[in-house]
Amino acid sequence: MKEAVMSSAVRTVVFGLLALSVNAQDKPIKIVLQVKYVEDRFFVEPVLESGKSILLFTDTGGGLFIYKDVAERLKLDLTTEGENQTTELNKFKAGSSIPQPLGSSGKIYIFPKQTGQMPTGFYDGMLGQQWFADRIWTFDYPKKQLSLWSSTPKIIEKKSAHRITLGFQTNTNGKRQLNFPRIQVEIDGETLEMLFDTGATTFLTKDARETLKRRWGVRAGYRVYN
Repeated sequence: MKEAVMSSAVRTVVFGLLALSVNAQDKPIKIVLQVKYVEDRFFVEPVLESGKSILLFTDTGGGLFIYKDVAERLKLDLTTEGENQTTELNKFKAGSSIPQPLGSSGKIYIFPKQTGQMPTGFYDGMLGQQWFADRIWTFDYPKKQLSLWSSTPKIIEKKSAHRITLGFQTNTNGKRQLNFPRIQVEIDGETLEMLFDTGATTFLTKDARETLKRRWGVRAGYRVYN
């Protein structure tokens, strides 16, 4: 079990997915990623060496992929492994990079877009649980910032913070198998298991969009597992 820490004053979440302990003596370095903040969801947009950018939806409850047509458009180097194709995003323009996914040893899968799948909106791929794995993150909703920490930040030690234990799927030896974070919430006396899902999305009907006066046809949602 790991922990997320929420500031009681603002909607800020410090989110730890570390499988190993962090050296508390290291001075924490905060890296603020370049993001687009759309309907309470975070998208990163790194710029490749070619000068072309790629827009990726960050989702703690999602997968790790780039759409095949995007990979072809950007002329990414692809590797075939059995029935799967992968690539690596590791060549960026200075100041416009993103960290490599530790949970997949740097590999990002290539997926074709399929008819009838959930609408993708305007993004080129997704950075999910394997990208967030083994790192400490801050989701700062008021400032619309997504930050990565080199070691445990001091906010975790603040008495004003609200500490929430996260659960992860493990095997019989206690080794983590997946990095989907789970939290428990109590509603009307009933305890529910919920996925801490920063990418959960509600798709609005035309009437709902007009009633809510939303620019986009989507907004951040939630997900409950029984």
